[in-house]
Amino acid sequence: MSETYLVYVDDSGDNDYRLYSAVFINIRNWSSCLGTWLAFRRRLEAEYEIPLLYEIHAGKFFAGRGRPSINPEHPVNTDRRLRRAIGTQGLELIGGLDNVRTLTVAREGNSVRPAYDGLLDEVQTVLIEQDAFGILIVDGEDTDVTYWAAHRDLKLADRRVVEDPWMQASHASQLVQIADLVAYAAHQHITRPAGRAEMADWYLDHITQTAHADDIPDGIVWLEK
Repeated sequence: MSETYLVYVDDSGDNDYRLYSAVFINIRNWSSCLGTWLAFRRRLEAEYEIPLLYEIHAGKFFAGRGRPSINPEHPVNTDRRLRRAIGTQGLELIGGLDNVRTLTVAREGNSVRPAYDGLLDEVQTVLIEQDAFGILIVDGEDTDVTYWAAHRDLKLADRRVVEDPWMQASHASQLVQIADLVAYAAHQHITRPAGRAEMADWYLDHITQTAHADDIPDGIVWLEK
């Protein structure tokens, strides 16, 4: 019997390029993966007073924006190093989740559709290799038809990506937030900005070993323009 994967997707990038990261969770392991992540979030709640339902949006959280703790005096509200320690813990957890695999694709230029098309092609390849089917849960709103169109352009006869994408705002999904953290780590690896040396190595240290593209040194697939 073919397996089914829930594939959580988020993007990152800048004016020079766009990337998408996908986290593949076998539907049989969904509850255990979510349970492990929720246990991590409860530890953050106990130690840092960051509510379970607070959205850890990587781009804002690790840049020091916002006040995640309900305790106005807690150092995590202002200490970027403390927040980055949380990021390291989260990525270590993701890298150690049982039977979870990741895929990151990147493309020069900041166009959405060509980069997402490339992601779909790579996801299709992975699912065919695994004799599996996948449902994509993508960060965003239902008003964006770009992703719907990309799915509907897949050839129905051999497609392994089931249905249109399920659009889910990241604040409403813990597992989309996992994909966001993976995408952010990939972005830091590619750009390696000054002053963020420890974040530049996050992807290689914690995520590359989970990549489906294990024949690529850093686990990131660069798409042709």
